[in-house]
Amino acid sequence: MAPAYANLYMDTFENQYVYNNTLFKSHSKCWLRYIDDVFCLWDGPTDTFALFVSQINGVRPELQFTPKCDIKTVPFLDTLVIKNNQGGLDTDIYTKPTDSNNLLLFSSCHPKSTHFLVCHLCSLHYIHTNS
Repeated sequence: MAPAYANLYMDTFENQYVYNNTLFKSHSKCWLRYIDDVFCLWDGPTDTFALFVSQINGVRPELQFTPKCDIKTVPFLDTLVIKNNQGGLDTDIYTKPTDSNNLLLFSSCHPKSTHFLVCHLCSLHYIHTNS
Protein backbone atom coordinates (compact mmCIF):
# COMPACT_ATOMS: atom_id res chain seq x y z
CA MET A 1 0.00 0.00 0.00
CA ALA A 2 2.90 2.35 0.70
CA PRO A 3 3.95 2.71 -2.99
CA ALA A 4 0.41 3.76 -3.91
CA TYR A 5 0.43 6.48 -1.23
CA ALA A 6 3.91 7.60 -2.28
CA ASN A 7 2.77 7.86 -5.92
CA LEU A 8 -0.28 9.91 -4.94
CA TYR A 9 1.83 12.21 -2.78
CA MET A 10 4.51 12.66 -5.44
CA ASP A 11 1.95 13.24 -8.20
CA THR A 12 0.32 16.01 -6.17
CA PHE A 13 3.72 17.49 -5.32
CA GLU A 14 4.84 17.45 -8.97
CA ASN A 15 1.65 19.06 -10.23
CA GLN A 16 1.76 21.83 -7.61
CA TYR A 17 5.47 22.60 -7.34
CA VAL A 18 7.53 21.00 -10.13
CA TYR A 19 5.62 21.35 -13.39
CA ASN A 20 4.64 24.96 -12.61
CA ASN A 21 8.19 26.03 -11.71
CA THR A 22 9.58 28.55 -14.23
CA LEU A 23 13.08 27.03 -14.13
CA PHE A 24 11.59 23.58 -14.75
CA LYS A 25 9.57 24.86 -17.70
CA SER A 26 12.66 26.55 -19.19
CA HIS A 27 15.30 23.86 -18.76
CA SER A 28 13.83 20.40 -18.09
CA LYS A 29 13.86 18.15 -21.15
CA CYS A 30 12.78 14.98 -19.35
CA TRP A 31 11.30 14.17 -15.94
CA LEU A 32 10.73 10.48 -15.20
CA ARG A 33 9.72 9.20 -11.79
CA TYR A 34 9.36 5.74 -10.27
CA ILE A 35 7.78 6.14 -6.81
CA ASP A 36 10.37 8.45 -5.21
CA ASP A 37 13.27 8.16 -7.68
CA VAL A 38 13.46 10.84 -10.36
CA PHE A 39 15.44 10.99 -13.60
CA CYS A 40 15.71 14.51 -15.03
CA LEU A 41 17.51 15.79 -18.13
CA TRP A 42 18.39 19.46 -17.59
CA ASP A 43 19.24 21.72 -20.51
CA GLY A 44 20.68 24.70 -18.70
CA PRO A 45 23.47 25.89 -16.43
CA THR A 46 24.22 23.83 -13.35
CA ASP A 47 23.53 26.82 -11.11
CA THR A 48 19.94 27.01 -12.39
CA PHE A 49 19.53 23.29 -11.68
CA ALA A 50 20.89 23.81 -8.16
CA LEU A 51 18.44 26.69 -7.69
CA PHE A 52 15.53 24.54 -8.96
CA VAL A 53 16.44 21.72 -6.54
CA SER A 54 16.74 24.25 -3.71
CA GLN A 55 13.30 25.64 -4.53
CA ILE A 56 11.54 22.28 -4.56
CA ASN A 57 13.46 21.14 -1.46
CA GLY A 58 12.17 24.24 0.34
CA VAL A 59 8.52 23.27 -0.13
CA ARG A 60 8.20 20.30 2.24
CA PRO A 61 10.85 19.52 4.86
CA GLU A 62 9.89 15.82 4.83
CA LEU A 63 10.62 15.57 1.09
CA GLN A 64 14.18 16.29 -0.01
CA PHE A 65 15.61 15.69 -3.48
CA THR A 66 19.25 14.56 -3.59
CA PRO A 67 20.66 15.29 -7.04
CA LYS A 68 23.35 13.14 -8.63
CA CYS A 69 24.67 15.20 -11.52
CA ASP A 70 27.17 14.22 -14.16
CA ILE A 71 27.69 15.20 -17.77
CA LYS A 72 28.40 11.62 -18.93
CA THR A 73 26.69 9.09 -16.62
CA VAL A 74 23.84 9.08 -14.11
CA PRO A 75 22.45 6.11 -12.18
CA PHE A 76 18.68 5.68 -12.12
CA LEU A 77 17.25 2.68 -10.28
CA ASP A 78 19.26 -0.34 -11.55
CA THR A 79 20.24 1.41 -14.79
CA LEU A 80 23.26 3.51 -15.63
CA VAL A 81 22.30 6.13 -18.22
CA ILE A 82 25.28 7.08 -20.40
CA LYS A 83 25.55 10.00 -22.82
CA ASN A 84 27.22 8.67 -25.96
CA ASN A 85 29.47 10.56 -28.39
CA GLN A 86 26.58 11.22 -30.79
CA GLY A 87 24.60 13.02 -28.07
CA GLY A 88 22.19 10.11 -27.54
CA LEU A 89 21.70 7.95 -24.48
CA ASP A 90 22.88 4.40 -23.85
CA THR A 91 22.17 2.26 -20.81
CA ASP A 92 23.99 -0.35 -18.78
CA ILE A 93 23.27 -2.30 -15.61
CA TYR A 94 24.00 -0.35 -12.44
CA THR A 95 24.73 -1.85 -9.05
CA LYS A 96 25.09 0.38 -6.03
CA PRO A 97 28.51 0.44 -4.34
CA THR A 98 26.88 -0.92 -1.18
CA ASP A 99 25.38 -3.92 -3.02
CA SER A 100 26.65 -7.09 -1.35
CA ASN A 101 24.91 -9.48 -3.75
CA ASN A 102 23.46 -11.34 -0.77
CA LEU A 103 20.53 -13.63 -1.20
CA LEU A 104 17.97 -14.68 1.35
CA LEU A 105 19.59 -16.46 4.27
CA PHE A 106 18.23 -19.97 4.75
CA SER A 107 18.09 -19.32 8.49
CA SER A 108 15.70 -16.36 8.06
CA CYS A 109 12.08 -16.57 9.13
CA HIS A 110 10.57 -16.81 5.65
CA PRO A 111 8.28 -19.63 4.51
CA LYS A 112 10.08 -22.74 3.26
CA SER A 113 8.49 -22.23 -0.16
CA THR A 114 10.32 -18.89 -0.45
CA HIS A 115 13.68 -20.49 0.39
CA PHE A 116 13.16 -23.24 -2.16
CA LEU A 117 12.08 -20.74 -4.80
CA VAL A 118 15.32 -18.78 -4.28
CA CYS A 119 17.35 -21.99 -4.67
CA HIS A 120 15.36 -22.96 -7.76
CA LEU A 121 15.81 -19.53 -9.39
CA CYS A 122 19.54 -19.51 -8.63
CA SER A 123 19.95 -22.93 -10.22
CA LEU A 124 18.00 -21.81 -13.29
CA HIS A 125 20.17 -18.71 -13.54
CA TYR A 126 23.32 -20.84 -13.28
CA ILE A 127 22.10 -23.23 -15.98
CA HIS A 128 21.08 -20.35 -18.26
CA THR A 129 24.37 -18.45 -17.92
CA ASN A 130 26.60 -21.52 -18.21
CA SER A 131 25.00 -23.32 -21.13
